[in-house]
Amino acid sequence: MYCVIVGCGLVGSRVAAMLSHHSHNVAIIDKNSDAFANLPPEFDGTVINGVGFDEEVLKSAGIMQADVFAALTDDDNINIMS
Repeated sequence: MYCVIVGCGLVGSRVAAMLSHHSHNVAIIDKNSDAFANLPPEFDGTVINGVGFDEEVLKSAGIMQADVFAALTDDDNINIMS
């Protein structure tokens, strides 16, 4: 399964790590590159620095092929726009 997640805070990073651990392909997007430090060292997905509602960023994350999309930022407006 291919998953795209917006937001690499505590929730987003844990969901991404769990999916990756269960052998799913994961791309995670965050506007703050420091947030990727929340991911465990064994995370083998793709990290993308950018705004989660930007169409080009979503396309670069593979949104067109995604089976799952989750907007998990701490900003409800960004989650809705994503």
